[in-house]
Amino acid sequence: MPFTEKPFADIIRADLKQLLAAKVAPTVRTYKKKGSEKEFTRTVGGKTAANRLYTRLCALWNWAIEEQYATTSPFIRTRKGKNRLKHDEFSRDRRLRDGEEAALLQHANDHLKDVIVAALETGCGRARFCRCSGSRCVSSRTT
Repeated sequence: MPFTEKPFADIIRADLKQLLAAKVAPTVRTYKKKGSEKEFTRTVGGKTAANRLYTRLCALWNWAIEEQYATTSPFIRTRKGKNRLKHDEFSRDRRLRDGEEAALLQHANDHLKDVIVAALETGCGRARFCRCSGSRCVSSRTT
């Protein structure tokens, strides 16, 4: 029986292993922009995506136990050691190449220049930077 059709209380660790293994395999999805005929593709899935799903499901089960929808969690390990459901993650280490900062600033308006400089000086990504500034983030990236 598929994971999504099982009663919540009947889901076991083997079901989670199967779900997370499927999430690890990257797949390419095609999207269509609203109000436009333009399509773009994006690779989804991978080890990091599986780890994020693991974290969300773990939080879901913790909530379910707290609210008495479940009595046990399939995430509880019975033996000590490495959690074999999660994958090792590697941080990205991206540096600007010669001329990239100047090219970014050359094509930006005054407000965007301030945002670019702040982002480069702090090392914050778009999501964290917008969260810190309290502004609404709008992405113009289409690929």
